[in-house]
Amino acid sequence: DRGPGVEPAAYPLADGIAGLEVRYADEDGAWSERWPPDRRGGLPRAIRVAVTLADGARLERLIVLR
Repeated sequence: DRGPGVEPAAYPLADGIAGLEVRYADEDGAWSERWPPDRRGGLPRAIRVAVTLADGARLERLIVLR
């Protein structure tokens, strides 16, 4: 948390990352880039995280929550 009037600071966490994609699966298994997709509460069924590296390689992980 920042106090009023304090400028935010950004710090790189890793080098060589060209892109990051996070998607969420709803109850029906449909994927969305936002959660919650329609303002419903609860957890998504799964989360898919994809990292694209600067050399073009892509790493993708699927995390099943329920």
